[in-house]
Formats: sequence, C-alpha cells, structure tokens
Amino acid sequence: MRLGRDYVLKIGILGCGAIGGFVARNLAKGRVKGAELAGVMDKEGEKAESLARECKAKAFADVETMATACDVVVEAASGQAVRDHAKAILEHARLVMMSSGALMDGKLMAVLRKTAEKHGTKLIIPSGALAGIDGLCAARGARKARLTTIKSPASLGITTKTKRIVFKGPASRAARIFPKNINIAASASLAVGMDIEVVIMADPKAKRNTHVLEVEGLFGKISVRAENEPLRDNPKSSELAAMACLAAIRRISEAVEIGN
Repeated sequence: MRLGRDYVLKIGILGCGAIGGFVARNLAKGRVKGAELAGVMDKEGEKAESLARECKAKAFADVETMATACDVVVEAASGQAVRDHAKAILEHARLVMMSSGALMDGKLMAVLRKTAEKHGTKLIIPSGALAGIDGLCAARGARKARLTTIKSPASLGITTKTKRIVFKGPASRAARIFPKNINIAASASLAVGMDIEVVIMADPKAKRNTHVLEVEGLFGKISVRAENEPLRDNPKSSELAAMACLAAIRRISEAVEIGN
C-alpha cells in the first residue's frame, strides 16, 4: 500500500501489559516517525483506561472497532488473544504479533495467512529478543537448528537452586509449556521453516535472558548469542523484544528499510 509523505499510520495496541505499555508510551512520545498511537485495548478495561489516559489516546471497547480505526494493530497480550482476535484484526488492519508461539498451530497459521491474503493485510512477526532472524529467513531449508535459552528460575515460573535443563524438545512443544517465555523459538522456527530444537535452562545466577541460536545448512553456519536485560515490568520478556516491536512499526512507517 502506498502512503503519501504526510500520512501518519494509526497504531492500536491489544494488551496493556509491559510490552504494550512500552510501545504505547514510545508512540505517544513521537519516537516513531510517521506513526501515532490511536488507542489501546485490554481484557482488563481499567488497565486500558489507565494507559489511554497516560498516553492521551483512546481506550477501545472491542477489537473490531479498534481494527477498523487503525492501520496497524500490535498484539502484545497472549496466545489466547491471538486465537480469539487475530483473524478479526486481519480482516481490517495489519497485525504485528508478539505472541508468535500461537502460530505453531499450523491450522491457525493457515487461517491467518488466508485471511491476510483475502483482505490485503499482513501478519508481521517481529524479531523479538533474538538477533539474526533476517539471516534465518534467508536460510530457509536449513538442515539443523537449535535454540538454547537460559533464564532465571523465577522468570520460568519454577524453583531450583542449581543450574539445570528444564526442557528439551521441539519449539512447538516448548511454546505450549512456556507460552510466555519462548515466543522467540516459534519466531525462529517460522523464519527458518522448520520446528527447531529448543533447550531451556534455569540458572539461579542468571541476571540476563540469554539466547544462543545455531543453524547449519548448505549456506554454511549461523551462530547468534543474545544476552538481554529482562523487561523491567515483566522479567519473562526482554527489553529487546519490546524494542523489536517498535522497530517493526518503523519498518512500515519510515521511508528507509534495513534488512530483509
């Protein structure tokens, strides 16, 4: 879709938690050129009202009203919110989705892809807390891919006094067991085109959320390590994940795009 140079993208946010609040506040402060916050929505109405007042925006009462009023909707709520609302959003607007773990359900992914194609919208999955997603998109068809994630036990919702592996298996299963922690594995799987292997480690000494991605194929090898500061208001996520959501909006709104 071509936009005039004076057109400003209207952004709606579904989910007023740590990531949604981070994105809303940055948009309200004018930190993304060519985009403005139109409004927010949350299943907890008071939370949406509070954030809307702070950001001088609208608190939407329902998803369809928000989607029709916005050019882009950011989902920063949960996998269940994706299952409940993503299709309706894509019937009217582009969707930037943070809870990418929900897309490990192949049937849901197929429905959302078909909806976006039918209505001329787009489903956009930010790179989240991991660097190198652009390389993975270029490396589709890799022979082998593994993601190792190391987090504090508290952020994983468990208790342990020693460093240990708490999960080893495919990303599709990791997304079901740790839906709020491992969207990064789903995004990497979708980028590379395979259900990658995931190892999750709990480390009581971990101060940062660490992700190590290793990919091999005919192109050679990719190795990426990210050590992320936990998001201040939600240690299950990372500061970089929230920043990546803003970057996804910039890719839509600004005249220059870097990366694939």
